[in-house]
Amino acid sequence: LDRLGPSLGALPGVADCLDPLHLPLHSGGPPMDRLEAARERPIAQSLGGLSGGRLDWILSVQAEATPDQRKELVAGWRQLQLEAKGLDIELVGAGHPLLAAALDEEAKLVDQVFSPALVVAALGMATLFLRSLLLGLLTILPAVVASSGTRAILSAMDWSSNLILITTGPLVLVLVLASLLHLVARFKRLVEAGTSPPFAAQLARRQVLPAALFAGASTALGFGVFAISDIESIRRLGIAVALAVAVAIPAAYFWVGWALAGIRSAPGNAASTSTGPWRRWALGSRRHRVRVVILSMSVAGLGLFGLSTLEYGTNALDYFPSEHEVRTDFLRLEDAGISLSTMEVLVQSLSGGREAWRAIGDELSAVEGVASAFGPEHVAADLDYLMGRAPVVLLMPALERSQRMGGQKTFRWTLRFPTAGAESIGPIEQRVKRKLADIDQERGTTSTTTGSLLGALGMQRRLVRTLALSLALTLLVTAGLFLLVIRNLRELGIVLVVNLLPVAGVFAVASLLQYRLDASTVMVAAIVLGLVVDNTFHLFYAAGRGAARKRPRNRVRAFDHVGEAAFVSSSTLLIGFSTLAFAGFAPTAHFGILVSAGIAFGVAADFLLLPALWLTPKERR
Repeated sequence: LDRLGPSLGALPGVADCLDPLHLPLHSGGPPMDRLEAARERPIAQSLGGLSGGRLDWILSVQAEATPDQRKELVAGWRQLQLEAKGLDIELVGAGHPLLAAALDEEAKLVDQVFSPALVVAALGMATLFLRSLLLGLLTILPAVVASSGTRAILSAMDWSSNLILITTGPLVLVLVLASLLHLVARFKRLVEAGTSPPFAAQLARRQVLPAALFAGASTALGFGVFAISDIESIRRLGIAVALAVAVAIPAAYFWVGWALAGIRSAPGNAASTSTGPWRRWALGSRRHRVRVVILSMSVAGLGLFGLSTLEYGTNALDYFPSEHEVRTDFLRLEDAGISLSTMEVLVQSLSGGREAWRAIGDELSAVEGVASAFGPEHVAADLDYLMGRAPVVLLMPALERSQRMGGQKTFRWTLRFPTAGAESIGPIEQRVKRKLADIDQERGTTSTTTGSLLGALGMQRRLVRTLALSLALTLLVTAGLFLLVIRNLRELGIVLVVNLLPVAGVFAVASLLQYRLDASTVMVAAIVLGLVVDNTFHLFYAAGRGAARKRPRNRVRAFDHVGEAAFVSSSTLLIGFSTLAFAGFAPTAHFGILVSAGIAFGVAADFLLLPALWLTPKERR
């Protein structure tokens, strides 16, 4: 135990270690004598952790600690635990730095486990629907190259991976893959109809490329709006995905078109020329238009209700399974009465000395929800105990060393309270701020509250603003691009209704499953909108332009031309994202489930709601 403090203080990323066996100005002697002396020290009593059979070491971890440093910190901590276990001493550690390190490790699993699973699932589904391993490989290869290239560029730019940025690779993969499936499916259909592969490749690219470019532009601009977010990770995600999609889709169409033209024999089952059930689905949905519209309105209503019931998810403990070591250790210490969450209070231009410090500390400790407040009055009381009455010449340097005092007469208190979610932390923060406003008014000071937990709460509030702003801008961009394509306000209204239904479905599912708004779920709405517009663009292009698209027969035939590709791409994406649902890490699982649900609603909207609104009764006849 005597060696533990120096060992903890030497761990990577640790800025300071409060060691009960090596307190400042401690007398020498054997460790047990120092421990008994520490029990009498006011500073140790104010911090707790010297009663019964438990001793507390408190680490301050650098805010700028990198993921690698956090990883090394955890590795060193685990090694110390093993050494202590050999001496029949149990070390239990918890706190937000360990949570951050665990989040880093869980994020890596997305890259190391679920990204390969996504590739395998996508290849299997593409091969199954296209009935050709060669076509499946030609479709998936450019998407994998685009995904890997994007991750390599992010690494070269030293954009550290985290819970948000780790989704860049899978997103680029599925966006490029979904677009290419339309090209390959059209090629396959032309070959099955008797067209030679070289000419089929040329014709398929000519027919599909315009819609693919418009859909890609919509998706790129939709992700590009994330660049205005004031959260660095989301801003980087938006920039990376937007640039990757803008470059990868045109390049992939050129390469895949060239590769398809080089095929010398018809791939897959060239004898199959069935148009599939897509026309029947379209006409059937128009026949039951009232039911389809009522069902869609019900989903939209549930989505609006679900959005109003979603809460912030600021407690990172909820991300981990109940048996996860980080969570169990954290809750174990919380249950022992140790409040592991903190809020830092800085009071500037404070005068009055010890009496003022003690009065402010007492007022902050009395705020409802605050378990304790540690400030300069405790350092002063400790020096008074050691010296009878500590002179100012020693007091001020001691306050600076203990980080209880800065320049311009700025004094610091650390408030501790039990770890909870936004519904508890938010009110505590507001009560503390009201108390500080009274102190400022009475004493003429300027107060500030800060800390990592308040930073997480503030980020969560910004995430919600990002959700609203990104969804609105993505919708605006999508509407503008669709207007360039269809140039008809009635059809534009239909498009917006059809593509907003999956977003409403996502909110309904999130509310039903009692998910919270956190870093993984807040972007899902804009991502789903970017995914589902792809099929709608292709359907409108397949119906023709201008007067040609107004012909009912052309609208119906659009489902024949695009139906298989739309269904194949959507099914591939749905199954690919569904693999994330099996993650033991809640944010990853929630992201996969909600995106999969959005894609499923998107398929239903394109094949059922779109024809129900697009075809009038006269046109259906």
